[in-house]
Amino acid sequence: MTWEQKANENPLFAIMSDDIFANKTKEIGASDLAAFYKKGELLWKIFFSNLINEDNVPLGKSVLEFGCGMGRLLNTPALLGYKCIGLDISETQLTLAKEHFPIKSNVEFIKVDSKKQFAVEANSVDVIYSYAVFQHIKNLSDFYFSLNELTRILKKGGLIRIQFRAPNQYSTNFKSIGFNTFN
Repeated sequence: MTWEQKANENPLFAIMSDDIFANKTKEIGASDLAAFYKKGELLWKIFFSNLINEDNVPLGKSVLEFGCGMGRLLNTPALLGYKCIGLDISETQLTLAKEHFPIKSNVEFIKVDSKKQFAVEANSVDVIYSYAVFQHIKNLSDFYFSLNELTRILKKGGLIRIQFRAPNQYSTNFKSIGFNTFN
């Protein structure tokens, strides 16, 4: 199934693949949303809380999540007061994000395509992160296109962190192109 098909069938499970959402449908209840965003908060603390905070990235700076889905991880920097941008390939996920995302004032959701320039200005984003997205990109040209687009929109001196859930065919190449990798 494509991401769009997964989003239409069961949007929370498509993003999170957590057993608590395995038998849900497109109808999303308040308790489901609370659990969904709580899990995002926990993942943020584990993987990204040391990436941005008021000490190294002042409030008012921009934070972008590549592969945001409904914004479960984007919720934390939005609550902190950062200007947030969520990019995703699924129109359904972005529609649901716009409908259910807890904060409306400092967040923008944008649909992207791995074959077209992202609708984000070059050198305009202070921090970019991605959680468990790149390992799902099957086509090498799509992988490199997306990575090039993210570096195009990142400000000079900006921060970027791409998280993989497991070793990946592309992750081993990061050191050769100048990225730090860590486990």
